[in-house]
Amino acid sequence: MKVFVEIVYICSIFIITVICGGSDVSSVTVTTPRAVTFTPSGVARCTQPLDVGFPCDEFSTPVELYHFSTTEEFCEPFEYFGCGGNDNQFDSFDACDLFCSFQGHHRPLTSP
Repeated sequence: MKVFVEIVYICSIFIITVICGGSDVSSVTVTTPRAVTFTPSGVARCTQPLDVGFPCDEFSTPVELYHFSTTEEFCEPFEYFGCGGNDNQFDSFDACDLFCSFQGHHRPLTSP
């Protein structure tokens, strides 16, 4: 069974026109919202190099995240320090594997 996953970010854009007369606002017009769709490039996300980031402050504790290794063609755990880094980081192995495998970055699984 094949499953298709598409991650889409939708932003609403409102254009606000304000007509002022001196210090008084005489008219405010808000146009109908217009949806703008952005689809992040999975290829770019999954091919970014490992970046563990840096501690946000002296109290920061690293957390385990996963990144897709283009060398190993597999999702691997790493310690993320909380600030910085790049988009090649996922909360779980499954999220990393699912996202990057649908981008064509996955070693074929073999039967034992």
